Amino acid sequence: MASSDTGYSGLAGDLFLRLAEDGRLALGREQAGAIVDDLVRTLDSVHLLLRGSSTRQRGLEAARRELPKYIEAFRLVRDRAR
Repeated sequence: MASSDTGYSGLAGDLFLRLAEDGRLALGREQAGAIVDDLVRTLDSVHLLLRGSSTRQRGLEAARRELPKYIEAFRLVRDRAR
């Protein structure tokens, strides 16, 4: 995801993390917490799939790299709302 108008270029996980750090990702504490829980389970599944299969390796590698950024972004939102 790249944008020349905002001066931002990077992947969606980087964007979500930056929005959360800037306080611009508007979610309630409970909603952010539920999203964190879902993303952590998804990341766990990606790790399991990577161990068991070489098919779709690139997509899984991208997920393994990006999901932690989403998790951190939504944790920031969740913790800031306390």
